[in-house]
Amino acid sequence: MPPPVRAPEKTLAVPQAVSDGTTELKLLLQRPVRLLALSKHLVSSIYYLIMTYLYVTLSATSKRALQAYAPTAMVAVMGSFALLHVYGLFRTCRGAPTKTWFWSKHTFWPALCASSSSRLMFFHFVDVLCQSYQAYHVSEYLVDRTSAFSFAFFVSLNCLITPWFLVSKHKVVQESVVPLVQSLLGFILSTLFQAFVFIAPALYFSLSVAHQYDDQFNARIMLVSRYMLVSSPLDLVTKVFIQLSSYAALRKLVESIHVVPHVGHPKLGTNMSKHFQLEFYTNRSRLVYAVCVSCWGLGILGLSITANWNRSTCPTTCVYEFYPWSSFTRECAYVEINCAKQNTPGDTINSFLEPSQLGLRLFCIDIRRCALRNGISMANFVPFQHLYGLYISFSNMTQWTHDPTASAARFPESLTAFRISYSDLAVIPAVLAPAPPNLVYLLIEGTEISAIPNEYFQAWAKVSI
Repeated sequence: MPPPVRAPEKTLAVPQAVSDGTTELKLLLQRPVRLLALSKHLVSSIYYLIMTYLYVTLSATSKRALQAYAPTAMVAVMGSFALLHVYGLFRTCRGAPTKTWFWSKHTFWPALCASSSSRLMFFHFVDVLCQSYQAYHVSEYLVDRTSAFSFAFFVSLNCLITPWFLVSKHKVVQESVVPLVQSLLGFILSTLFQAFVFIAPALYFSLSVAHQYDDQFNARIMLVSRYMLVSSPLDLVTKVFIQLSSYAALRKLVESIHVVPHVGHPKLGTNMSKHFQLEFYTNRSRLVYAVCVSCWGLGILGLSITANWNRSTCPTTCVYEFYPWSSFTRECAYVEINCAKQNTPGDTINSFLEPSQLGLRLFCIDIRRCALRNGISMANFVPFQHLYGLYISFSNMTQWTHDPTASAARFPESLTAFRISYSDLAVIPAVLAPAPPNLVYLLIEGTEISAIPNEYFQAWAKVSI
């Protein structure tokens, strides 16, 4: 009898194929990821150096006008972010990644977040919450609906795209693609958006003398500045987390695509589809998370569209409008009342200051070529408790005393800038004693006033005249 023939052992090539596909994907991502890291760290370090400089050079008057929160502490925060990105730039140029402690399971993470995918999902969830708050915050300050919608659009992209990669079976997708999307969107929302809406206009403002006397341009700069500077503890926490999360995602991405040099690496010319396929888990909790966050993103997108393009129209005197998520009625930001253009003498302007037509968030009132011989009834200002600036130019005003029918009415406490230019005043208006508590800028020019009584100097102790 012939000896039994031994059947050849079957070998599985799938693990090797998967390994080759993973390595090839990493090699494919190395160059674009390195370019992204260099660009992001460089731009972010410059941006935060500029922000540090702005915080350092802010005068006490500007801090009050901008309502800056903890400006001294923010110098340290902005400086730390600048140094952090300089350090990240150095690490990227060096090309030898080290493990980021922020993501490591050996740091402070509980058992619930022990796996890498759980930590990614947790960070994404908190990131979405912080970005959603900032999108709401943007809607409260910006008068450019395109910019306000753009911010909400990128937040919704983070909700609609990123969570579905968390469902992927492929580890490289979770550890590379998810940080790539988070880092890129975080870079747009935490740095590029601010540079576009604030840094560029601020530089243009500082270089153009004409725009420094443009009230409308100044109002926009003031609103954007109030959004940019931290205004509350919650604003601080959300902005810091978005930046830290974006930085950590980038470092995680750089580390995940690092490949140790080896002779057996596949060539990039190989058809990667043979090795790498985008497969998904049927994990119920991740699917539920992806669906819920996607619905949240659609909700943000719909809310922003409604707030920006589906609200009542303001009157023609309204130059700028707010588009807040918290209200869908008229919300005028800057009203310009030119009595010559309105074909009215302007002895009173009560009809132009109706809250039902302008809303309650009015930021600036600019009055031009109106008679206003006895000033404006103080009752007109009561509804506008967010008023920042009141400018009156080319009037026939001879006096401005408190209205006897509304003796308790005063300027809103929020009033920060007040100006009367070219009037028939011979004495300081009585309504300026006492001055509003937050009044910072006061200018009365082009009048016959020859002296200022001492009681006004006492009332204006904190005012920049």
